[in-house]
Amino acid sequence: MSMSTEITRLDDRALIRQLVRELVDGGYCLDELDVKLSQIVPVDLDLLHECFVELDAVGESQPMRAA
Repeated sequence: MSMSTEITRLDDRALIRQLVRELVDGGYCLDELDVKLSQIVPVDLDLLHECFVELDAVGESQPMRAA
């Protein structure tokens, strides 16, 4: 019997932070991310909100655009 590493609920702070950064860099705004991530996998919304607050505080909440 093999062990599955399938994610049943997204509740890892580091992974959520990484996904949020990548999606923001891809052009999504924070207002869309809770819905987008929830469509993929169940998300700990309290933890997701905490990550939003952290990223917003360090100025990483806006998409990065090439000059």
